[in-house]
Amino acid sequence: MGLLTSKNGLLNSASLEAAKLGKIIYVSVEELCANEKNVYEMDDIDLLVENIQEMGLIEPLHAFKSSDGQYVLTSGHRRLQAIKKLIESGETVKYNGKALDDHEIPVILNYPEDELQERVMLLSSNAYRTMDKKERRQVILEAHRCYTIHCANGDKPEGREREWITAITGISDGTVKDVLAEINKKDVDGDLSISAEDIVEKEPEEDEFQKCIKKIQSLDKFLQKKSPDFREKDELTKQQLRIAIDGLIDTLEILRG
Repeated sequence: MGLLTSKNGLLNSASLEAAKLGKIIYVSVEELCANEKNVYEMDDIDLLVENIQEMGLIEPLHAFKSSDGQYVLTSGHRRLQAIKKLIESGETVKYNGKALDDHEIPVILNYPEDELQERVMLLSSNAYRTMDKKERRQVILEAHRCYTIHCANGDKPEGREREWITAITGISDGTVKDVLAEINKKDVDGDLSISAEDIVEKEPEEDEFQKCIKKIQSLDKFLQKKSPDFREKDELTKQQLRIAIDGLIDTLEILRG
């Protein structure tokens, strides 16, 4: 067999795909598809259309080739939508000052090792973009899920959870800390199915600080009583407990002043 068709050949399809990693290739817009794991809002598309129309496409999209031959995005969802709108309206899309022929879009291939890395790549690809409160909470919730899975897999990121989330999302430390405190209140049973809408801000009650003091005292007694039982739990439960404790420590530091 020739090199192009041999399963183990130097230039088989797998080898060719590997050789393209990190390099810009041109992919037909019909072969590009959105990633269903993307949690970011698809807003301000019309504004992006105007920007690309005026300045051209500044950066390539990022994607990986799936088993069905489609290129699945890990970065560039809003830009792809804007490009499609320009093409539909008969406009020319430019990249580096040159018109893109045959609707082929510049793409950098980057293959995630697994689904978890794919989700983290999606989170980091939009770091530091402008977000409203609801979107920030949704992104932090997704990052919290990823962090929990990392810990359960025995691959806990360095530092505290809020520091890791801030690093990959660009959301401020204070915002991350506040949302994690709300998540940990609702996630006492290890249920990661809550949504951003579940995390609501409540009006302060007149005697909330007295209630807070009593609850802290009650929690302290409960933990002292139950601490021997926790040592017998499985590793996932222990990791969830450690994450909850980190969140509690952060909250207590705020209350302590």
